[in-house]
Amino acid sequence: MVRSLQDAFDHIRQMPPEQQEEFAAFILEELKAEDRWQAALERSQGPLTSMADEALGEYRRGETKPLN
Repeated sequence: MVRSLQDAFDHIRQMPPEQQEEFAAFILEELKAEDRWQAALERSQGPLTSMADEALGEYRRGETKPLN
């Protein structure tokens, strides 16, 4: 475990049990959200690549307009 994480846990140990529970629930939910985000990102790679290829093709064929 890295030192900064150990320091954080040392600080958390000083909190009342109720606050420790709340903090643990928050951290676990954040980790779950990160897992969901990563899974969604992995699933979207194929469609995103296809859209990027299509947009690049349109640009190369001169079918795009500047946004400014």
